Amino acid sequence: MKTLLIISGLLTLGQIAGWELTPGDIQAQNEGLARMREAAGELSGNPSNELILKLAAGLRKTAMRNIYSVEGSDEVHQLLRESLLSVPGHAQCIADEVERFRKESEHLGRGNQASYDSKRQVLIDETLRHLPSPETIKVLGNYLYDERDLPPKITFLPENSFLACMALSEVGLRDAPVKSRPGFSSWKESVTKQRAWYAQVKAGILPFSFVGQKVEYRFKPDGTWKTIAMVNPPDDGPRRINAEQPAPTRPSKRTIVDRKSTGESESSVRWPWVIGIPVLLIAGAIWLRFKNFTRLRPHLPVTPSDLSNLQTIAPTIYIDTMMHELGHRIIGDGHPDQGGGVAPLVGTDRRRRLMASGDVRLPSARLIVKKEWDKAETGLSNRPNGDN
Repeated sequence: MKTLLIISGLLTLGQIAGWELTPGDIQAQNEGLARMREAAGELSGNPSNELILKLAAGLRKTAMRNIYSVEGSDEVHQLLRESLLSVPGHAQCIADEVERFRKESEHLGRGNQASYDSKRQVLIDETLRHLPSPETIKVLGNYLYDERDLPPKITFLPENSFLACMALSEVGLRDAPVKSRPGFSSWKESVTKQRAWYAQVKAGILPFSFVGQKVEYRFKPDGTWKTIAMVNPPDDGPRRINAEQPAPTRPSKRTIVDRKSTGESESSVRWPWVIGIPVLLIAGAIWLRFKNFTRLRPHLPVTPSDLSNLQTIAPTIYIDTMMHELGHRIIGDGHPDQGGGVAPLVGTDRRRRLMASGDVRLPSARLIVKKEWDKAETGLSNRPNGDN
């Protein structure tokens, strides 16, 4: 099993390393950048929450090479950053969106709470860290004390104080209290350090500044701040988080291929992904289960003692969720405990089935009944070229 995991991992990584941009990919990215430029131009005359959130999503996406790697993406990223920073309330708008998602998911099942988990991670960590401003520090500083989102109420992701801790470590602070992104094993210690730092910042005792800026900020008792020009500011500059070093020519590590001239179909490139990623995930899940990588028990719900060590729990819950969602792609929609799917089998213990809903599914549930296997086999055999 370990050998299977290694082989499938190498196959998948090989596909990633050789990922090529087609002319269609280039066109799609350029069109996306053009739409972002247009939206940034509209912001000064229409600073609505909807437009702020739209530009914030673009800011996050242009920070990632696997989404935008064409020439001009760095410039658009910087344009979006400057546009958002010029609008008062940019960080609070994002925080308000987190709270809106929270209220929507409060009384819903675990599946909707999992969706909220994904959204709060994207907004708090993956978006606010790209907005170096006093307002962002104020929002993230308040989130350092937000411990409402504790598991198992909302899947495995730790509370918002952890997300704020990660964002603060990468927002570009000079003399940051935590200088590198914390992991599961060190985040509580990191949050403690950042809380002590923010208490001084909030009280106006400690000024702060950002890399690439020639001013520093100091909070006032009323929560506003004053901007102070720095004498002999450091010669540093802003950086693009999650990005490789800019290359002389773009895109780096990818080449443009005209598949029509080579006679190669794009489906032949996608097919290794269709096979490799599910094999990797399933092999990894089985290997972790039999190696007792976590302390989760296969036949019991998660207990408070299990939750004391999120570092060991998180990988299994993540893989369980991924396997369940892959099952929907292969077996179909519906949950047997809710009367859906191809085999509801009323009267049986459906908590142990992979396709059961998150409201009842036990940790490490793996059972797939025969009718589900038959549906998967039929579906795969009827689609030899994937989605094409």
